[in-house]
Amino acid sequence: KYLLIFVVLINRTFFITFCIIGIHNIRAKSYIYTINKNNIMYEIIKTSHSHLAWLALGAIVLAILIAVLAVVGNKPFGKLEKMTAMFGMIGAHIQLLLGLILYFVSPYGLDNFSGANMKDPLSRLLMLEHPLTNIIAIVLITIGYRKAKAGSTSKPVMIYFTIGLLLLLSRLPWSTWLA
Repeated sequence: KYLLIFVVLINRTFFITFCIIGIHNIRAKSYIYTINKNNIMYEIIKTSHSHLAWLALGAIVLAILIAVLAVVGNKPFGKLEKMTAMFGMIGAHIQLLLGLILYFVSPYGLDNFSGANMKDPLSRLLMLEHPLTNIIAIVLITIGYRKAKAGSTSKPVMIYFTIGLLLLLSRLPWSTWLA
């Protein structure tokens, strides 16, 4: 009965606009929310990105531990291994989506990109190193899940998820995240 369509538009000022169109019995309603650094939507996304990171990291660590036990026990890539790896990958992808939204609307993301800010370690971390390294890590996590799903062993999850986790942990903004 209900169909929700989410459309993400990026306009010239790099504010992200969400158009949510609800269709019920051929009647359409459109709600437009614009996110910028001065409103509550920015704070909600920023807080979600910070707090959900713990769940994503936990799911990735759990997937690695179960994959290691499966490889050591010489077990095939079964339902338990597949589900934990999938939850780890989904958590990483949710973090990626929230992070990309923040990158375009945060004053520390794209708006902060300049040659002068490359000399400041925290600015460089937030505008370049953190997003780029995390995208690479999430690509590796996705490759590990896809290879394990195509094969019959948990070894790709063990290898690719571990490399991805190390990359994620290496570029977290620890000084601002734990404060």
